Amino acid sequence: MANLTFVPDSGKTGTTRLTLDQISDEVKTDVEEVYKALKANPGRMRVSFPSVGELNAYEAQMKAYCELRPSGPLAYRKSPSRKLSPTNPNGLKDTEMEFRISDVPAANADTVAINGAVADVKAAAKK
Repeated sequence: MANLTFVPDSGKTGTTRLTLDQISDEVKTDVEEVYKALKANPGRMRVSFPSVGELNAYEAQMKAYCELRPSGPLAYRKSPSRKLSPTNPNGLKDTEMEFRISDVPAANADTVAINGAVADVKAAAKK
């Protein structure tokens, strides 16, 4: 028999609860440069580090800065990994990742209407 465990939602996901002061100037500069480069030339960026821990710390700071950016938030998306393997010699090492940084898409009228309808259904279900 399966062992099920309830895991409550922790609110907004994706942020590591960092403040702007906790994000290194190097990461802030990198995000701005990558954003500018990808805006001019659509694609993705690849970054590599000596260790997985350094990569994870860098990614956490990048995601937080994209959300907290003083001149407006940016959309951050880590590309699906294609791990290095005998069948995929061009894949990424554990210490590498590819990502995109772009403008946050504006909500269109359909999205706003759908979100409103979902909120109405949730409110009705609570009654």
